[in-house]
Amino acid sequence: MIQRMSVAVCLLASLTWLGACTVAVDGDQQAGSSGFMEFAADPVENIRFSSLIQWKTLARDWLLLRFNQNRYFIVKVAEPCLGDVREAGDLRLVPAISNRLNRFDRVVLDGRVCRIDEMRPFDHQAWQTASPDHSAATTG
Repeated sequence: MIQRMSVAVCLLASLTWLGACTVAVDGDQQAGSSGFMEFAADPVENIRFSSLIQWKTLARDWLLLRFNQNRYFIVKVAEPCLGDVREAGDLRLVPAISNRLNRFDRVVLDGRVCRIDEMRPFDHQAWQTASPDHSAATTG
């Protein structure tokens, strides 16, 4: 009986360890597989724009926005909208001030209102050059 308990404990410990490794690898792959963050500048508090031209999802919680004058920004949404980013088919900006998107303003993803957590200027041209399979922001 003690031998069976030892085997069960070892098996449970092994499965727990494997599960932890799987979660860590998945998280690392999600954060680094696209490598887009290396093309992002420091966070900004607001973005002036006259129109949103295109948008695209980049990761679980990041959106790529293309504004007038071919300016690109990445925007991170806050909980509870993280799962909605990849599934979104429609995006609408809800700035508090017309033509200025501020941190903590909102975006609407398929009718769900999501708070903006972070915004960063993005070097889209360098990102495309580094990996040509990254197409321009074509959604929306």
